[in-house]
Amino acid sequence: MRKLTLMLCVGLAFHDALGQLAVNNAAPNLDAINRNFSLDQQPAPKSLFLSKLFLKAYSGVGFVSPGSYRINSTSAITIYDPVGGNTITVVETESKKGIGRGVKFGVGIGYAMNDFVNLGIDIEYQKGQTVTNDLGSYGNPYNFDSTFAEMHCNTTSVSPHILFKALAKPRYFIYNRLGAIFTMPFTLYRRQGGHASESQNWPPVADTIGSNLLTRNYNLERTDRVSFGIGFNVALGINFKLTERMRFFTEFFGNFSALKSNTSASSSVDKNINDTYYPEYDYTVDPPVYLGYTLQRFTTTTHINESTKYYKDGTLTNQTKIVETSPYPNSESYITSNGTSDRFTINYNSIGINCGFLFRF
Repeated sequence: MRKLTLMLCVGLAFHDALGQLAVNNAAPNLDAINRNFSLDQQPAPKSLFLSKLFLKAYSGVGFVSPGSYRINSTSAITIYDPVGGNTITVVETESKKGIGRGVKFGVGIGYAMNDFVNLGIDIEYQKGQTVTNDLGSYGNPYNFDSTFAEMHCNTTSVSPHILFKALAKPRYFIYNRLGAIFTMPFTLYRRQGGHASESQNWPPVADTIGSNLLTRNYNLERTDRVSFGIGFNVALGINFKLTERMRFFTEFFGNFSALKSNTSASSSVDKNINDTYYPEYDYTVDPPVYLGYTLQRFTTTTHINESTKYYKDGTLTNQTKIVETSPYPNSESYITSNGTSDRFTINYNSIGINCGFLFRF
């Protein structure tokens, strides 16, 4: 009986084993299939380098230019007084604003070294505002001097920099930036001119000796070629997360460069009109009898074209001067001179605000 029971148990166990083996052979392994299907559908892993690379585009405006190169105006008038002598008044002013103001546009590329430090390089173009300076001195309708001056320039610069995250949050971070700024050679344009009048015993009256009126119109156009220069820039800004690949940033910036002039060229026209009153008398009688006066006009127009090359130890200037006179003949001269003045410094500073977008790969 015991043997029969043992044989029955062994038979049942063998039967169950055969049944389980049949099921395993007939049914597919769903876990393995799902795992293989999932691996086949996953995208290729993104490059670590590209994941840290970003592009940016921005615009801004420089609205303050502390210490920048400015333009000067000078006005001078002389008041003739036959009793108390002559009074000469000279006034000189400097423009309140300097170069470095104006709208700017830029693009850049950067790389996230880690969670706190980024490296980048920007290229900027700035359309500078025109700097003006007007000045006038007035004594009377026949003694005055009114002058004007203006200048402007457009610049392109390249700025490699390093950015430090000062405060990082999930949706934004605050940063400061420090970098160098390489200003490409550019042209500084300026224009100056004025209208002046100077008189002595004018307007003329009968029996007056020595009446004279001198009027002047002056115009000068000049270009200065500024050489390649190096400066530095700083910024403090905030960067906001918009999407996984796009961010918005705004920053206060400061650019500071001390540049040097390379060459200059100018063309000027200076026209002077001198009206002189000559009284006429009849000397055949005694005392002489006043008959009237003769007004004689003498005109001088001076054209000067000048070019200057600046060196480390001095300057070389070529000047062509043409003087047109009426009613007398004209004259012309050509001058080449060596100077000792050094290249003058053109400070190009700008403080303002930028806004833009950043795109990650």
